[in-house]
Amino acid sequence: MKRAIILIILAIILSGLHAQSGLFRLSYDQSVAAADSILRSNNMIPKAMVSNKIEYVESKGKYLENMILFVKPGANTIIGWSIKYRKTNTAEMDSIILNTLVALHGDKNHYDEATDQLIWFLTDVRSVHVMYSEDQEMIILYYDSFYDKQFKKDGQ
Repeated sequence: MKRAIILIILAIILSGLHAQSGLFRLSYDQSVAAADSILRSNNMIPKAMVSNKIEYVESKGKYLENMILFVKPGANTIIGWSIKYRKTNTAEMDSIILNTLVALHGDKNHYDEATDQLIWFLTDVRSVHVMYSEDQEMIILYYDSFYDKQFKKDGQ
């Protein structure tokens, strides 16, 4: 009986850890060096660093407008990331991205009508948001509400 309970608790913990990893094999609390290595292997190059944000662009510029890593203040780890796809991507490509998100995070998500976002709640503070910009670019945001200020645009 005790063994079964321990196995169940372990399974819950491991499934929670799996949910912390996302698109491009990036993970919350991952080192910036590890994330940089992964992104470079996906033909992404750093473009700019402002405050605690590092912007990457595709070296060949096919599908992504940009990707931004949000870095924990005073540390060298990721607290979230944003992926903006090009508006020229097709509905089929968007569908592939959504199916990948379902495969990574499960099919239990929430559509917020007020903000027009599809949201996966990973933990009580971490979530994944899918939305479209005014220019109809698909945006995926891996967000951590504990660091809300870091996700705001400069000057807000």
